[in-house]
Amino acid sequence: MVIDTHAHVFLTSLKSVSDARYVPDYDASLAMYLDQLDSNGVEKGVLVQPSFLGTDNSYLIECLRNSDRLRGIVVVDPVIEIERLKEFDEYSVVGVRQNLIGKQIPEFQSLVWQNHLDALETLGWQLEFQRNITDLPPILEALKGYNFNIVIDHLGRPNKENVPGSSAVDEIVNIAKRKNNLWFKVSGWYRAHVDENHFEFYASLFEYLLDKLGPDCFVWGSDWPHTNFEHEINYKKSVEFINRLIKDDHLKERILFDNPKRLFKF
Repeated sequence: MVIDTHAHVFLTSLKSVSDARYVPDYDASLAMYLDQLDSNGVEKGVLVQPSFLGTDNSYLIECLRNSDRLRGIVVVDPVIEIERLKEFDEYSVVGVRQNLIGKQIPEFQSLVWQNHLDALETLGWQLEFQRNITDLPPILEALKGYNFNIVIDHLGRPNKENVPGSSAVDEIVNIAKRKNNLWFKVSGWYRAHVDENHFEFYASLFEYLLDKLGPDCFVWGSDWPHTNFEHEINYKKSVEFINRLIKDDHLKERILFDNPKRLFKF
């Protein structure tokens, strides 16, 4: 079986936040997503709250309520009460996402954030980040006292500076070796800030991390519907990508099923 750990659902009728970097002009509904899963032989999926919808997770929760094949990652304000998070937990939400592209790194030492992080630890939720690899080491160091899982989206959205063996990449490797709670989503290779050879660059970084850390901290995500890249990528190409990247069937089973089953509580 295959589990897709990163996809978004939304409707044009939903209100976007005022400072959204990008707002799609089409629907990506639950029915459309489930059809993609069925058409591509994928058993289960993880819905990640899209950034342009902010902290209004209502449609994501509605989707979770209407399908037992899914888990959810929400976007919340850190001031949220744990009782509200417990309500989300009942609907198969398993974590929180921080999209930090173009934003300041949160003050994790503040009382608000410490309370929020304690709540995540109590619930056994994960904390997911979208940020370039270069900026991740100080974030991970600030969270080193916590035992919840930390997930890095899109392999850290690498750029030309993040080659295998670079200082930032090796800092990530060293942090991951010290703790067993750091995970990487093998997804969104087309979001790497390099030239047209996205696949080759991404593959070299993935293979380096795999060699240094072993296979148990990687999961795959389609990144459907590939916002901002809709005219270049589709679900089938995302499946072709992972099949091209990982040819060993045993390794593929671990990354596409065994690991996400454990990480996302399926």
